[in-house]
Amino acid sequence: MRKKRQTYEKLRNEGIKQGHDKFCAVIALSVMADIGFNRAAKLMEPSRKNKKSGSCPDIYMPIYQKTLSLRNKKLSYVLGSFDRISRQFATKKFARYTTKKFAQKFDKGTYLLHTARHTLVIRDGMIEDWNKELPRGQVVQEAYKVINL
Repeated sequence: MRKKRQTYEKLRNEGIKQGHDKFCAVIALSVMADIGFNRAAKLMEPSRKNKKSGSCPDIYMPIYQKTLSLRNKKLSYVLGSFDRISRQFATKKFARYTTKKFAQKFDKGTYLLHTARHTLVIRDGMIEDWNKELPRGQVVQEAYKVINL
């Protein structure tokens, strides 16, 4: 059976139809793991209070890693311009990318990006997000590459 690639538009419509809000982390999981919105939302339930609430990376990253390992994939750290421990920008050590520049430079493969209060996926240079036509220039705080095992 051939797997269908999940697209942001299809997943967004499904989320709105079901009354979800702030579901960028759910869509990111769905796109990375090639699973449907309902299944991704069910897996993300422990990290969300209800359909209207979002989540933070500290809570949902273990869910991502576990789900991807079951799909024979893993996340590999690529870059970070934000030091999570000291909560300060580490501008000297890392280049600061916007989502658009990151998509242009890393145009092969699937990447998970964390920006300020948002999560998105870039797949083969295409931004899988609501702002893909006009990227807002958000600074990438962390980036991970999805690697097939």
